[in-house]
Amino acid sequence: MKEIVALIVFLSFSIITTYLAANKLISAGLATVIYVFAILSGVAISNYDFIKRIKWKNFEIETFVKWGQVCS
Repeated sequence: MKEIVALIVFLSFSIITTYLAANKLISAGLATVIYVFAILSGVAISNYDFIKRIKWKNFEIETFVKWGQVCS
């Protein structure tokens, strides 16, 4: 399911950006920035479980916590 949502987000950004760039409504530089954002967004959405539990050396980051677990 995550992969489908990531694909939908990527395709929507890409199609809109291609349309705007083809009609010269945005510059090539802005189109490139939007394409890179679309790719990174798709990767972040599809790897949500991995990003949720990032470990770096001995330091663990829990980026998202369920409501009610903050004060326990």
